[in-house]
Amino acid sequence: IQNIGSYSRLSAARQSEIIEKLESYVDIDYPEEFMDQMLCIPIKNPIKIAGANEFFDKASIATHILEFGNNPLTKETMTMDDLNKYNEGTDIKNEVKNFMNRKRLFEEEYALKHR
Repeated sequence: IQNIGSYSRLSAARQSEIIEKLESYVDIDYPEEFMDQMLCIPIKNPIKIAGANEFFDKASIATHILEFGNNPLTKETMTMDDLNKYNEGTDIKNEVKNFMNRKRLFEEEYALKHR
């Protein structure tokens, strides 16, 4: 990267930002636990929905709710307010925190193994 055009003239902070962005595009072979089951993408913003044990990415569920107005699993009417209220519960918040810790540990271990 440092040999590409005017890259070397950028500030160190900007260079770091570019490198970080590029590294974020590197494919990581995530286990199913960290993948959104609807869009098959890594979960970045984990949420839960009523009737599901697994996590989903908020973007996939929000898109479904806005398009269809229901819970994608149970088909019961669901709004964004319903989704947000469900995820405000202490138990769900703790599950999300635990999920994010497990995902972070996986990513750190993956990065160490694939340097």
